[in-house]
Amino acid sequence: MRRAIALVSLLFVFASSVKTPATMTTAADGTRDWTNPNNAKVEDGVFTMADFSSGTDDFTYRLQASNFGFSIPNGSTIDGIKLEWKASDVNDLNFLQNFFQVLEKNGAPGIGYTADGGNENSALTNTLVFYSAGGATDKWGTTWTTSDINGSGFLASITVSNNSVPDPSDIANVDVIKVTVFYTDAAGNKKHIIN
Repeated sequence: MRRAIALVSLLFVFASSVKTPATMTTAADGTRDWTNPNNAKVEDGVFTMADFSSGTDDFTYRLQASNFGFSIPNGSTIDGIKLEWKASDVNDLNFLQNFFQVLEKNGAPGIGYTADGGNENSALTNTLVFYSAGGATDKWGTTWTTSDINGSGFLASITVSNNSVPDPSDIANVDVIKVTVFYTDAAGNKKHIIN
C-alpha cells in the first residue's frame, strides 16, 4: 500500500498537461503571409504555408499562437519556457531559415528570441522536424508570473526568412507550434506543462 501511495505521489510531481492553442493568427510585419494559420494548432500533418517563390531577403509575417489555456497554480515560480515548432522547406535548398522567435506577455511584443541555444537560425530541411528555442531554465531575458502565462496576453510566434535568391518552389511549412512552461510550485516541486 505504501509503495502504491509513493508511486501516485511521484506521478503527481512530474505530471504534465497537454493543451493546444485556441487561436492562431498572423501579424502583418513581414512580406510573406501564412495561408490557413489555424493548421498550426495541432500536429496532424496539415500545414500552414508561406510561399517564397519571388523576391529576395524576404521574411514571413509572425505566425502567432495564443490562448493556450495554461493554469499554473498561484504561488509558483516560472523557471523557463521552451518554444517548439515543426517545420520544413519544400525544396531543402538551404535558402529558408528559422529567423526570429518571440514570446509576448500581456500582449506586449519584443521579448525577443532566447540566447540559450536551440535552432533559432538553422536552415529548414525538406523533412518535417521540430526546431526549438528556450528551455527549462531560459526565461527569455525577462521575468514571468503565473498570470503572465495563464492570461490571454501570452503569445508565442515564429518567423521564417529567405536569405538567398528566390526559387519558384521554395515554400515553408509549419505543422504545429508548441510551448512548454517549466515551473516550481509553492511546495518546491519542479513541474512542467506543455501545450
